[in-house]
Amino acid sequence: MMNILKDLIIVLKICKGRGKKMFYYAKKSKYFITIEKQIASFRSEDFFIKNKEEHWLERNEDKLSFFINLLNFLTLYGLCKRNITTPPRTQFEWTNFLKSISIKVAGSTFTAFEIKYTILRAAMPDHKMPNPYLDLILFCSKYMESNLKAPFAYDKKEAYISFAMYLPVMSSTPLRIYKPETAAQQMKDNAIKYLQKTIKVIKNNVLVLPECLEWYRDDFLRGSDQNDLILFVANCLSKTSSELTTFFRTNVVKEIQYEKFDWGFKYEYVE
Repeated sequence: MMNILKDLIIVLKICKGRGKKMFYYAKKSKYFITIEKQIASFRSEDFFIKNKEEHWLERNEDKLSFFINLLNFLTLYGLCKRNITTPPRTQFEWTNFLKSISIKVAGSTFTAFEIKYTILRAAMPDHKMPNPYLDLILFCSKYMESNLKAPFAYDKKEAYISFAMYLPVMSSTPLRIYKPETAAQQMKDNAIKYLQKTIKVIKNNVLVLPECLEWYRDDFLRGSDQNDLILFVANCLSKTSSELTTFFRTNVVKEIQYEKFDWGFKYEYVE
């Protein structure tokens, strides 16, 4: 999965200068044919059977990296495949898009929505996203009880999992290629860099946090106390050299505000 995502990233790099139309031009690229051929291999039952002999996907770290890369690949591949010239611009549009794109692996069809919520977030608490996620809890519980794909579910809690799932929007963490042996640390690194870039302090010691921290706070906090959230942020930034680090050491936060999630287009990949 890492290699096919890497190939797609190379194609997108060539087309990045096209802005929102980069996915449209990526599909027209001669290099996209290679990606289409690789996709065909995932439709074969033999793909999983062969790797089961080597206990493939039995280790949590393999499962984690594989499905993160698959989710991020499927999102970007779906945009290319549909000749998208204007990516989704709202939470509602993105939700419908993730529900509508799918990939067949070893005889089972996975939508991006299923991968995100019933595979990667299977062990995580329900988050506090507003509409159109009100049907999420019912959807997930029914899915996990009855679906044959439930054994693929990642059963370990990962506090930083939300920082690994990529969308080409302004408020998303950057795209990475995750490796089994380093995926957990890569997610944490992504979180730290994202917090460094998005957190700010305004007058009267008001701490402004990205809205996603409010949505996913139960991933990394046990309680709802404001001080717990401040401590989490401070600990994430404790080993960085920034004005924020100094602020947390010498000041008391008087209030927390959240900056609205920006669904505007932005493509960002980091090594």
